[in-house]
Amino acid sequence: MDSKGFSKKIADLRGMIDGTYVPPPRPSFDHRNSALYGGLARASLHCQAVELLPGLELRRSYAYVFAPAMVAFAPPPAPRSAHPAPWHAADGGGIAETVEVEVFLAADARPFALDRLDTVRCVASLIRLLGGAPVCMPILSSQPFNAVPNSKLDTTILSLETVPNWSGRSVSITPDFVERLRHFLGSASVLLQDDDVFRAFSLADGMWWLPSWTAQMLALWTAAETLMRPGRTSVGAKLADSIRSYLGLNRSDGDRLYNEVTRLYFSRGSAAHAGRTPVAADMDASYRIVRGILLRCFADGQRPPERTDIVPLWK
Repeated sequence: MDSKGFSKKIADLRGMIDGTYVPPPRPSFDHRNSALYGGLARASLHCQAVELLPGLELRRSYAYVFAPAMVAFAPPPAPRSAHPAPWHAADGGGIAETVEVEVFLAADARPFALDRLDTVRCVASLIRLLGGAPVCMPILSSQPFNAVPNSKLDTTILSLETVPNWSGRSVSITPDFVERLRHFLGSASVLLQDDDVFRAFSLADGMWWLPSWTAQMLALWTAAETLMRPGRTSVGAKLADSIRSYLGLNRSDGDRLYNEVTRLYFSRGSAAHAGRTPVAADMDASYRIVRGILLRCFADGQRPPERTDIVPLWK
């Protein structure tokens, strides 16, 4: 580094301390037309790369996303300056996620009728739904992650999804998983244009970021009501009857589901009106039921029929 460059570095550091530093403009990143690379954490891919739809791929990759929680003990001397030392790391704080799968959307590719950024988000959401686990997409890049270290181009890496509040197993994206994901992507891109399906899907998908079991329970059963439309009277009984017919594999399984939904909807009422925290088993059972409704909805390519029009699977 020459003396001029060194002097600029010193001046920049002084500016950061006193709050006068003006960072250079960031490179432009037009996600409407540029290639997108979304980093999936808590998932693994069975092969090096696989095409989901034209211009949309999953690829093996690697990136480690981390942000330690730090504590400063004095206010900054100026609004834009740094907090003065000392700083201290907070034990148990911060985030750390390992990205092993890259969702690639080619420049100008629009595989279905969604915004390009929503297309990438939709892939993550459907992997969460199919896997039944809190897979997340913490970062979005303007270049492949494995190309960033040696690239001579300006790279933009954006924070996308915050890390979910709940831990869970990693989802293995196998050939069978990929086939189901392909089908669900086409179906979801159409069904999510229905406002009710979109709201229900968003509630069920967003459950992983809610701070308590009570909030999760309310979100899940609100999603179920939105999809199954039980009306305003005898909601629990009508909801149980609809789900019995919609998800039951046979008459016996349908009767079991009816009793299960009745019990869980009572637990939901206790959480909403009596402040009782649901138990873990009830949360898990509620998620599996709502997940089952969404999976059948996307598999069929249509929202659930009205309660009186549902034909049980065993008939």
